[in-house]
Amino acid sequence: MTRATIGAAAAVAAALGVATMAFAGRPVPEAPATRAGPVLRAEYRVRLTSAWPVYPGESERCNNRGEEVLEGTLVRVADRSYAGRFRRETRLGFCGTHGVWQPEPCGLRLSGWGVAAVEAIASADGRELQLHWTPVREDTEVLVSGSCSAEFQDGLREMYLTAPHAIELPLPRTADPLTETLDDYGWVARVE
Repeated sequence: MTRATIGAAAAVAAALGVATMAFAGRPVPEAPATRAGPVLRAEYRVRLTSAWPVYPGESERCNNRGEEVLEGTLVRVADRSYAGRFRRETRLGFCGTHGVWQPEPCGLRLSGWGVAAVEAIASADGRELQLHWTPVREDTEVLVSGSCSAEFQDGLREMYLTAPHAIELPLPRTADPLTETLDDYGWVARVE
């Protein structure tokens, strides 16, 4: 399984006005009416839970740990295309330096919650979804605090409010829910 996402550095660069590639506003392509493979459902309930690494030597005061949950229902809007609005909750820690935006070591905490607009397209064989999500800025709250520079904190806040994400996840092949750890990305996906 492959994955695509915007890197944190690229997202911060985008937040600070540097051009980057984005998925927001990109139309989901229509699929041909005929295809082979499993029958796609009219809707899927999806829950993504982060399974990000915990690095040795980090303390409660200074760490790069995080937790995020994204969940909601995708409704089919065309042959293989789906859309939905998902609930998103995030807690991130940051400790260290980060290029020109934060050349001196610092620590911060980001807490965010709100809504993400989600688009998805099923693979031609019906075995996986390519999922894209972007925060809905007017329906998202974010708090950032810590010893990092105001510019760095503002950049992370803007990244949380605007950065698009993408991931591929398997679809259940039976009526039973499917839970799978997506090791190549650091998420646990549950699809019903």
